[in-house]
Amino acid sequence: MATKPETEDKEKQKKVNHGLRNAALEDCALCQESISSSELAAKARDGDFEDPPDWVPDEVCSYCTACKAPFTVIRRKHHCRSCGKIFCSRCSSHSAPLPRYGQMKPVRVCTHCYMFHVTPFYSDRAGI
Repeated sequence: MATKPETEDKEKQKKVNHGLRNAALEDCALCQESISSSELAAKARDGDFEDPPDWVPDEVCSYCTACKAPFTVIRRKHHCRSCGKIFCSRCSSHSAPLPRYGQMKPVRVCTHCYMFHVTPFYSDRAGI
């Protein structure tokens, strides 16, 4: 049985995670889907890949989608291969395979997609 401080910590973490999910990318198309990770795995196994998302054009984005930092000569734009949005290097520092799009080798993904779309898929497959 969990102690009161442990229970409070778990509740706080749930609120933080829920807040992150809601605040991260409100217009994330992948967040709107209702397909399960087992359905995604079956599609990938069958070679039934989805088309990758359209990329946001470079010229229409002057700030990082996540942290809102302005892009400069030093702070460059990077596209997330999972959602197609533009991020700075700090907000798109993860790499992961994207089997739903036929990408079996790791490619650049943003922190939001890595946390909410890529990582849960692999933890479900591993039975974690």
